[in-house]
Amino acid sequence: MYTTSLQEKKLWETFIDRKVVGGGNDAELYFEENHIDEFLDKLDNSTFDIEYLNRCKEHDWGQRVIRLYDPDRHVIEVGEEMEYVARRFLKQGMTAEQTAKKTQLPLSRVEVLIEDV
Repeated sequence: MYTTSLQEKKLWETFIDRKVVGGGNDAELYFEENHIDEFLDKLDNSTFDIEYLNRCKEHDWGQRVIRLYDPDRHVIEVGEEMEYVARRFLKQGMTAEQTAKKTQLPLSRVEVLIEDV
């Protein structure tokens, strides 16, 4: 699945924790990885020099993301799939209503995910 998203400059600056400048951090590629800790370990053990915008950040809605530069200084974001985040909260004991409110997913979608937990 491919997704396109436009962000306002001020909002984007809060996500990357710095000013937006042209020629590098004004766009990003986004990938999903549900095993963020293991992915971060792989990055830490790689032979590449990695420049992070943020090593691992948890957004208010519970999604954990890593942002880094590729060798051409394009931003790459790797984040958890939101349904995975919802399942994580449900497994931790949050109710469907609490999980829907936290993740901003529709309650009807969270209720379907309960069957997977």
